[in-house]
Amino acid sequence: MSKAVLITGCSSGIGRATAELLLRKGYIVYATARKPETINDLKNKGAVTMHLDVTDLSSVIKAINRIEADGVQLFGLVNNAGYGQMGPIEETTEEMAFNQINTNVLGLASVTRHALPLIRKHAEGFVVNVSSIAGKVSMPLSGWYCASKFAVEALSDALRLEVGQFGIKVITIEPGPIRTMFGETAYSSADHVPDSSVYKSMIIRLTGWSKNTLSDRVAGKPHDVANIIYKAIQKRNPRARYRVTLIARFLHILRKYASDRLMDFMFRKQMGIKKYSKNGSTF
Repeated sequence: MSKAVLITGCSSGIGRATAELLLRKGYIVYATARKPETINDLKNKGAVTMHLDVTDLSSVIKAINRIEADGVQLFGLVNNAGYGQMGPIEETTEEMAFNQINTNVLGLASVTRHALPLIRKHAEGFVVNVSSIAGKVSMPLSGWYCASKFAVEALSDALRLEVGQFGIKVITIEPGPIRTMFGETAYSSADHVPDSSVYKSMIIRLTGWSKNTLSDRVAGKPHDVANIIYKAIQKRNPRARYRVTLIARFLHILRKYASDRLMDFMFRKQMGIKKYSKNGSTF
């Protein structure tokens, strides 16, 4: 039987690059997206394209049933679907926070839960969870996004121990900044913060710093992540985590050895965040 891989979030960026690479490597690729019209070109390249909204249980079940009905061996799952909700925690509504966790964490878990019985049938396979270095290093104005990725890290660790006995590998990918539409979507998600907000000048400064410094100087490309995913799933005993981009590796080492006080100092220094003074808190 040919080996099939299910990939979520293929409309652009990492998901699309991974789908294209695995197609070239001979896998049967089930490429999915909330808006299937955005992946029509992948169908022309040989992928099986499907609608899949990870937050909609009926959509998840329908996709898994389609794969089972096709009679292919579901060899792997790449959980890539997700987005970044930016903005200060104080001014992020409960609905915004729920949507972030629902997509990045609960949606990932839902697809995994329903895909695992098919993968387990063949006593081999993998689950790749696309996390972020933000799952290790929390940054200002991205608290809920970081929280969702911290949760993905925890789920991945537990899952790795649970399903390893069935020959299923669980691999966590921790990209740093990547040149995709993800960043633009994340930045625009902070537009809900009103001009009267005490955080507004901080948002302007930080988003400008992120766009100009990270994107232009050290950001990786989607195919960089896709290549790491492909290399990882080929290994008999892959590492639990793979960090992509220099800044991801640097932040991991920094977080491992630096104190909280030093981390705070560095973020303030790099992003122009001023400390509280008796004259009031200014950014």
